[in-house]
Amino acid sequence: MEFAKSIDMKKPKGLKTPIKPSSKSMRTHYRKLAEICDLHTSASAQTLIARVC
Repeated sequence: MEFAKSIDMKKPKGLKTPIKPSSKSMRTHYRKLAEICDLHTSASAQTLIARVC
């Protein structure tokens, strides 16, 4: 199997496989973040960041 060569032909181009999460998992993640944000609307940014991480 031969890889595509870069313009200068010295190094092979890195073939990248795009990896995307499923739309279901993205919705779940968004809902969890939205819930945390809604529960801590009056909290400081520092507190909110601590809750998210």
